[in-house]
Amino acid sequence: MKTFQFIPICFIALMACSTSDNSGINNPPIEPTIIDLSQPWQTASLSEVNIDELSQAVNEANAHPRMESLLVVRNGKLVLEEYFDGAQVNDLQDVRSVTKSVVSILTGIAIEKGLISSIDDPIGPYLINTTFDLTAEQQAIAIRDLLTMSSGFEWDEWTSDSYSQWIQSGMPVAYLLDLPFTSTPGSSFTYNSASTHLLGVVVSEAVGTGLDEFANTYLFNDLGITSYAWEFFNDGSINGGAGIDLRPRDLAKLGQLFLQNGLSGSEQVVPSSWVTSTTHPSYSWRFDYGALTQYTYGQLWWVRDANSNQDEAYLAWGHGGQYIFVVPAKDLIVVTTTNWVNSAAAGGAQALEQAALDVIINDVLSKVN
Repeated sequence: MKTFQFIPICFIALMACSTSDNSGINNPPIEPTIIDLSQPWQTASLSEVNIDELSQAVNEANAHPRMESLLVVRNGKLVLEEYFDGAQVNDLQDVRSVTKSVVSILTGIAIEKGLISSIDDPIGPYLINTTFDLTAEQQAIAIRDLLTMSSGFEWDEWTSDSYSQWIQSGMPVAYLLDLPFTSTPGSSFTYNSASTHLLGVVVSEAVGTGLDEFANTYLFNDLGITSYAWEFFNDGSINGGAGIDLRPRDLAKLGQLFLQNGLSGSEQVVPSSWVTSTTHPSYSWRFDYGALTQYTYGQLWWVRDANSNQDEAYLAWGHGGQYIFVVPAKDLIVVTTTNWVNSAAAGGAQALEQAALDVIINDVLSKVN
């Protein structure tokens, strides 16, 4: 069992009301290249997709103390694929909170299939057949609140060991429900892996099967994803906060699915409206984190604003440098994975994350024409 999760972002309180300039170079998304994601990746050279040579990116990734993979996809073609530190193409990578973006996708599929009515539904009716004892206020938490990290529970994942205590409790839902509220649900952002796990439980109850089976049937099969692993708790539930392992190539397929507005070939796997809404900012605050500037939160996806120096982007972000970084205006995806275990020995998770972002933003995106 995985034992801990810590997200050392450079800020603690995320309720500031800063805004960003959405003008600048905000190039509109180009029409994405639509490919059948159930098929293996086709490859192309960098020059064929108008990307300059990426030797600096590869060298910097190789110098990263824990980098294990760097992949670049443009125009639906895999144009760079490098592995480091003994990692290989078919290795499953423990991508931590990238799991949250997968749970978001599964929520959208459940809504499209009529198994969940709306993200504004309260969670109580979906948990009526469970043994969980929810208060009236907890029952009224909306699915939207779980998608936007605004459940209201007392939680501190960045400066304390809330995640470790939750994991070690052996009762992932009951542990969360025993915590007090520190804000009204839906009113403010507090990053909380346990609340995303709760969303996973809600989705599982709504669809009548485990998240793993639902994902395999309605997501992975359409993307040709056959190799994966989930972390299960003792109660049989999947760790919806940080519990999936995937191959880097398949992480890129998730990014390409969103670039294609939920399509795989002619199959609408995820509603296009869901892609749009979940990768749209939910908050007015903006922060910088190393090379990543003007970023905020959507619905279990992080979002980067456009400004005079950068295009709009969105990303799935996992502890220690696991990224699916999507730039619609460039029809581009960059994937990195790292070995985050015992990250303190390599300078800490924050250092690993910022070094990976530096490779993505300064060494890859700067070479895309």
